[in-house]
Amino acid sequence: MDITDTKRCEVCSEEVSKYRCPRCSKQTCSVKCVNLHKVKEECNGQRDKTVFVPINKFTENNLLSDYRFLEDVDRTADNAVRNLKKFPYKNQNRNKFLKRTADRKGVELSFLPNVFTKHKRNSSRTFKESPNTIFWCVNWKFPEADDAEIFERKISDKLTIHNVLKKYLHATESNPIHRQRLKCYICDDINNIHIFMEYDRSIHHNRKYYKLDLFKSIEENLKGKVVIEYPTMHVVMKDEADKYTSKVLDEDSVEECTDKNEHNSNVINEGVEGYTVDTHEHMEEKECHQTNTSESMDI
Repeated sequence: MDITDTKRCEVCSEEVSKYRCPRCSKQTCSVKCVNLHKVKEECNGQRDKTVFVPINKFTENNLLSDYRFLEDVDRTADNAVRNLKKFPYKNQNRNKFLKRTADRKGVELSFLPNVFTKHKRNSSRTFKESPNTIFWCVNWKFPEADDAEIFERKISDKLTIHNVLKKYLHATESNPIHRQRLKCYICDDINNIHIFMEYDRSIHHNRKYYKLDLFKSIEENLKGKVVIEYPTMHVVMKDEADKYTSKVLDEDSVEECTDKNEHNSNVINEGVEGYTVDTHEHMEEKECHQTNTSESMDI
């Protein structure tokens, strides 16, 4: 059979095509051409179950595909509910111990529900061998380096911020990969760097910050601060620091932000009680209100 009588491979154009890509319908002749096509076209080779199909091309196969897709969605949602009921107290002991340690250090630490990505990423913890030390997750942001981010999973709160940043910003001792990404910071004196930590209870479009001391330990810097899961710190050069200085919190700003966010009580202080938190005082107030309502009805 002449190759010209059949469809040629769309990758090598030499052999008869044997395979058709489920995603983009490109025809290939061998595994080598299939893999080459995936790399060149950035195609994963998996059929797109949500692709639009015009009604005039809609067949029974498309209907069956949609039905199976909906079944998969329903099964995934059901499994998520079952897992949530089966493991409601995941990391309970670790979070309680971590919160007690943070309370002793003057840090107002809170946790999000288990389904939140930030909660899943958080690996901050304390160890029995050093119960007075918290090993924090820290998300470092470098806005002047094309908004580069470095997520560090275990930093002792006994270290100063200056010592931690040296491994990223030192001109010769830092990691070469980080040095390349953060070269605009390395050209400047590290002593001119300013550190601002996000105030997690502020609104996203009106973000507030804490001003931290580069030469103090993380423990000293976090004392009296609000932390949800782990701190996010912005590393800012001297010339750009003014943009953050105007957003730095003072005592009045903290009270104002707190008042605005009181209705958002989805943050779980212990991380295990559910999706909402009722304080003891709030529960007593509700019980008192219910009692008064019942008395009024009796009258």
